[in-house]
Amino acid sequence: MKIPSVMISQIILIISIICGYFLIDFNVLEKKIQGKGRFIEQNKDCDLRQGPCQIIIEDNTKLTLEVYPKNSPLMEKIKFQVKSSNSKIENLSLKIYSTNMNMGTYELPLVKSSDGIYETVSTLPACRIDDMKWNLDIEKVSLFNIIGARFNF
Repeated sequence: MKIPSVMISQIILIISIICGYFLIDFNVLEKKIQGKGRFIEQNKDCDLRQGPCQIIIEDNTKLTLEVYPKNSPLMEKIKFQVKSSNSKIENLSLKIYSTNMNMGTYELPLVKSSDGIYETVSTLPACRIDDMKWNLDIEKVSLFNIIGARFNF
C-alpha cells in the first residue's frame, strides 16, 4: 500500500507545527519584534522623593508617577501609583532596576485601580551602598513596539 504524497506532506506539516509549538519561545520572539523600546526620560529637576514627576510619552499621553512612602525604604513595601491622561491604556507595566549595581530587574504589572490610575506594590532589595540609583520604566506595550517613560530615584 502506497501512501499518497499529499498525506505525507500533511503529516510533515503537522509534525512541524507541533515541534514549533514546543521548541519556539514565543515570549522571546515577541520581544525581538517589539525591540528594546523608546523611553522619554524625566526632567532631572524632578525628585520622586519630594513629590510626583510627570512625562509626556511619544503618543502624547501624560504619565505621572508617585511613590509612597516618599523616602523609598529598602526591604519595605513601596506603592507605585501612575496617573495617565489616557484612561483606556491596556498592558501598562513597571520595570525597576538599579543603575549603579546589578540588583536584578523587577517587572510588575500596573493594575487599574480607578479611571486613569494604575498601581502596584513592591519591595526594593537592601544593599550596603548608601546611594542606590534606581530607574523605573513605565512601559506601554503593543504587539510591535514598546514606548514609555523613564523615571530616576
